[in-house]
Amino acid sequence: GRYETGPGVLEGLRARVFLPQVGSVDIAGRAEFGAEPSFDLTAEAGLSLGPAYSLYTEAGVSEEARTRIEGKLEADLRLRKSGEGLSAGGRVRLSDTNIERPGTETFILGLEADLPLLYESSLSRREGGAHWDRSPERRPRRSPPTPRSRSRAGCASGSSAIPS
Repeated sequence: GRYETGPGVLEGLRARVFLPQVGSVDIAGRAEFGAEPSFDLTAEAGLSLGPAYSLYTEAGVSEEARTRIEGKLEADLRLRKSGEGLSAGGRVRLSDTNIERPGTETFILGLEADLPLLYESSLSRREGGAHWDRSPERRPRRSPPTPRSRSRAGCASGSSAIPS
């Protein structure tokens, strides 16, 4: 990007964080570093959950008893900060995800998720917010029949969660 020292503005910011075997995060946008820092950024991530989770170790837990996570995480996000307001919106997708906790005999296998994300601080909402599309993308799911039972659950969190 291009940094203008007078106003402290970074235009055309582009960065890639690459972690071998884990994946990458691409960030693009604009940032201001003046008296009231602000930014308007897009972030795209493609991560392999197993190697990413291995960066976090369960100290004092034997290898056989450790939680194992496999799968892929993809995210497309827009992050904005202006004044005291902060907002984030986009989608996080999980695919081919398995979570195994041998100690409790908990096994979540074949998890697929497409989660809309929206967060707006109360100040961001008062200032007009990010005006994210609050309706999750609806599309028919075409999955082959499987002998496993399937569960579907909706979840929301925080004061600005997307209504179901």
